[in-house]
Amino acid sequence: MNVSRSKRTQSLHPIIHPGSNRRSLILAGVFLLLMVPRFAQSQDTPDDPNCEVCGNLFTYPQLASFQSQNGFLTNIILGQLLGTTITLNAVNYQGLAQNDLSVLEWFDLIVASTSVSSPSEVLTSNIQLGSLISAMTTVASNNGQGVVVSALNALTIPSGSIQLGDLLTLNTINNDLVDVEFDFLSLLVGCIQLYNYSNVATTPSPVTATIPGLGNVAIQLQIVEPPHFGCANDAEGPTFYSAGVRLKLDVALETTRELLPFTNLNLLAVTIEAGLTDLEVYIDVASGSVDIGSVNNSVNPATINGSGTPGLVSIFVGDINDGDFFDRSNDPVDLEGMFLDFGLVGNAAVVLDQVFPLPDIMSTLSIGLQTWGDATNGTQSFGGQVSFTDELNTSSNAFSLLASDISTHTDIEITGDGALALFTGLLDDIISSVESDILTNLDALLFTGGGTGGLLFDILTDVGDPLLAAMGVSIGQIFLNGNSVAETCLDFGDASSAYNTTIGEGGPRHVIGPDLYLGSSEPDSDADGSHDPIANGHSDDDGVSSFSYVMESSTYTIPVSYVNTKSEMAQLVGWIDFNANGSFESSERSVLSSGELSSSSSGTA
Repeated sequence: MNVSRSKRTQSLHPIIHPGSNRRSLILAGVFLLLMVPRFAQSQDTPDDPNCEVCGNLFTYPQLASFQSQNGFLTNIILGQLLGTTITLNAVNYQGLAQNDLSVLEWFDLIVASTSVSSPSEVLTSNIQLGSLISAMTTVASNNGQGVVVSALNALTIPSGSIQLGDLLTLNTINNDLVDVEFDFLSLLVGCIQLYNYSNVATTPSPVTATIPGLGNVAIQLQIVEPPHFGCANDAEGPTFYSAGVRLKLDVALETTRELLPFTNLNLLAVTIEAGLTDLEVYIDVASGSVDIGSVNNSVNPATINGSGTPGLVSIFVGDINDGDFFDRSNDPVDLEGMFLDFGLVGNAAVVLDQVFPLPDIMSTLSIGLQTWGDATNGTQSFGGQVSFTDELNTSSNAFSLLASDISTHTDIEITGDGALALFTGLLDDIISSVESDILTNLDALLFTGGGTGGLLFDILTDVGDPLLAAMGVSIGQIFLNGNSVAETCLDFGDASSAYNTTIGEGGPRHVIGPDLYLGSSEPDSDADGSHDPIANGHSDDDGVSSFSYVMESSTYTIPVSYVNTKSEMAQLVGWIDFNANGSFESSERSVLSSGELSSSSSGTA
C-alpha cells in the first residue's frame, strides 16, 4: 500500500459532493479531503519565494459634490444606466463607499442561490444583475452592515444578465481565485456600468436636472466600454481599464449670454443684438489604461506601483443625431467627420427702421454653432503603500488642451427669415457685418483664461465631470484605488512516483490558509510536489502521524488531527489505494463516520 502523510494537498479542480456547495480539500496518499472554500486570502505578510502575489486595483466612483434641484447627480447617472429611478441619499452612498465586500464570500452566496456550480464559474456565467445584488445584500446582512442593506434594498433592478469576468480579474494561480475586497459602491457601480454595456443598446431617454447658476440640463448617458479591474500578478502584466463613456448635455441657459450688444450697423438704420441661449454638448471619454509594474509583498505595508493613461476626451458642440452619437460602433473621429452639424445656440434680433409712415421691419437671425476638440493627458506613474488612492493626471491640464483645440475648430452659421430678403442683398450684408464679431465673442464665451473659465468650462466642471466621476473617471483623469495585496501560497503532496504528484503531472495541491488545515500548525509552502517512496518527503506533515496495518477487515480507522477556525462546517474525506494500482478510485473513498468537522474547532477525528 502506498501511503501519503501530506496534511494539505488539494485537487486541482473542486470536488462537489451531493447536498453541498462547498469546495473540497483533497489530501494525497491516504488522500484526505476537507470540504471548505479553497481560496487565497488577502494578506500583508512578508513574501515567500514559493508564493505568488497580486495587487488589487480598481477605479472608484466619486459622489457628486453637490445636489441639483432634482436630487443627487449620482442618482441621475445610475438611474440613467439602469433605466430606473434611483433615490439614494448621502447616508446611503457613504455607507456603500465605507463598507467592504469580500469577493469570494459574495461568490459563495451566488453559487448557493443560482445554478452556477462553483465560484470560479461565477466569472464565466451569465447571471441576472438582480441575483448579484441580492447576494451582495445577503453578505452585508451576514456581516452586520445595515446601512449597506438599506441602500441595496432601495434599488430597483431591471431584468438583465452580466458576466462578472467582463468586469473582474481575480488572478488564478493554479486554478485558485484570490480573495480580495472592494467597497460596495465601486463594485455596485462597476456592475451597473457592465449591465448598461451588455443590455442597453437603445438611445437613452433624457433626464432633466436643474443646475443652479446654469439652467436646465437634459442628460443622456451610455457606457461604450465597461471598466475592468481586480487583482493581478505583476509578472503577468495585465492592463486594467476605466470605463469608456458617452454623455450628452442639452443645456437651456437660465440667463441669455450676450454675443453682440445692441449695435447700429449704419445699414439703412439697421440695429441688431444677439444672445446665446442653448448649447448641446457631447462628451466622449475613451477607456483609460492602467498597467501594474510591480507588486512588493516583502515589505509591510505592501506596495503596488505602475502607470496609467487617461482616455482620450473628445468634446463636440453643435448637433449630432442621438442615434449616431449613442451608436457604440461609431468612432469619435466619425462623429466629428460624418455626423456633427450646426446646432442652434442663439439668435439675433434685427430691426430695420423705415421712414414713417412705413412700419419698422423686425426679423430674427438664427445662430448655429459647430465645434469640437480632443485632449489626452500623458502616462503618469502611481502607487505606494496599500491602501492608497491616486488621481492619475489632472482635469485642468485637459481643459487647457481642449480650449486650445476647440478654438481652432469653431465655426458658426447665421441664417435669417424672409422679411429682410425683400431688400436685395441686405440680409447678406447684415450677416457679413456681424459674423466675425459674433464668432469672436462666442469663442471667448466658451473658454476663457486658457481653459480655466467660460461657459463650456462651467458645463464640463459643474455637470460633466461630476457625472463622469460617479463612474471613476473624469475629463483627462482616472480615480484609482489600490487597497490590498493578495499572496497565494500552495502546498503539494509527496506521494511516490506511481501517483501524479507534481505540477507537470497535474498533481493535487491547495492554497494555504490560516483557518483550515490538518495537523498541529499551519503548513508551509511548496514550489512543487515531490516524490518519496514512502510519502514522507515533507517532515512537517503531522496531520496523520501513524497507520496500522491493513488487515482483511470491513473497517479501517486512521486518527487525523485538524484545525478548523472557519465559521462553517468542514468535511473530511479519505482514500486508500487498496488494490495498489496507482489510482485513487471512487470505491476506495471514505467520509468521516462522525459527520462534518465543527466550525471553530480543533482536535482529532
